[in-house]
Amino acid sequence: TAIGRPNYPDLAPYVTVEDDTIPNIGLGNPDLKPYKAVNLDLGADYYLPGQCLLSVGLFYKHIDNPIYAQTSVVTNGTFGNVLYPIANVTRPVNVDSEIVKGVEVNAQVRFTFLPAPFDGLGIAANFTHVSGHGKGLDDRSGNFPLFYQSKNSGTAQLFYEKYGFALRVAYSYRSKYLDGLGATAAEDQYTDNNGQLDIHASYEILPQVTVFADATNLTDAPWRRFIGTRNQLIERERYDYSLRGGIQLHF
Repeated sequence: TAIGRPNYPDLAPYVTVEDDTIPNIGLGNPDLKPYKAVNLDLGADYYLPGQCLLSVGLFYKHIDNPIYAQTSVVTNGTFGNVLYPIANVTRPVNVDSEIVKGVEVNAQVRFTFLPAPFDGLGIAANFTHVSGHGKGLDDRSGNFPLFYQSKNSGTAQLFYEKYGFALRVAYSYRSKYLDGLGATAAEDQYTDNNGQLDIHASYEILPQVTVFADATNLTDAPWRRFIGTRNQLIERERYDYSLRGGIQLHF
């Protein structure tokens, strides 16, 4: 069992206003309740020679009072002592309950059977599939998708570690997820699926000194949000790739 408290900023009675054709208003909610969970987990690990690992896990969670962000269109509402003829209002709310269940698998293989220097090569991969639903929202009947939870996510890596040198090339993917509840399913807001390629390299010059370099989002994956269906776009942003390097000192 577990208990989780609301984020402190969500409990503050704040009002934020973003001017647009229809103003977007954000509200805090001091009445948020903590959520409580009952969790069932089953896992199995199998260790192979040469630092290799295979694992699988099953999980089931029943959560009371989960917190969702709800967006609704309000007419003639007063917020911050200002009357708005019409506005999109978003605030965190508790729903009655949520069920989360799924499976996760993980594999890591090091090619220690190869001759040097190739015995430092390896591959790693993980994948998680999640299903479930929430229910019990005022003014909305039926079940709705899980909040901030992709159905499918995973990472695949190729790595090399030997002679103080480390290199990892990783591709990560996650499917779309709900990030805002509307009055109906057609008005629900989603963050679209996303996949990106990252590279990390480092070299240990001395036991106390390591130089490193990182390159992230080499595929320039776009960040998209939509309402209901993918063709009803809210936002689409691109950030290009990022490069970072430095020196780490170990004491």
